[in-house]
Amino acid sequence: MNSAIAAAPGPANLFALNSKRADRGRAGHGVSSDYAPNREVSKLLTAAVVSKAFCQMLLTNPAQALEDGYNGMRFALSNQEKELVLSIQAKSLSELASQINSRNGNIGQPAPLVPPLMQV
Repeated sequence: MNSAIAAAPGPANLFALNSKRADRGRAGHGVSSDYAPNREVSKLLTAAVVSKAFCQMLLTNPAQALEDGYNGMRFALSNQEKELVLSIQAKSLSELASQINSRNGNIGQPAPLVPPLMQV
């Protein structure tokens, strides 16, 4: 059996893998390890990729999809993220992801650093 196929993560492990990659990407870049920009939105989109049924629910009835969660997992979206997902009307997952990306602005982003005031 091909080892690349055997090593591929199943749907249940895809979420953990996604979270680990996000953590590794932040390490050493001046961002605290508990900061996770759009991590829950990423989990939501990952669930839609993994499950055609969940994807269809997310596209046709996003409020129900968010309430039900996926495979026993709930999505801890901020109020802004939830409002964003609920406001989008998309016909495909790629359209949904594109609209989330173009509309999310600074959702989940840290406040910009403000230079200290100069003392006179």
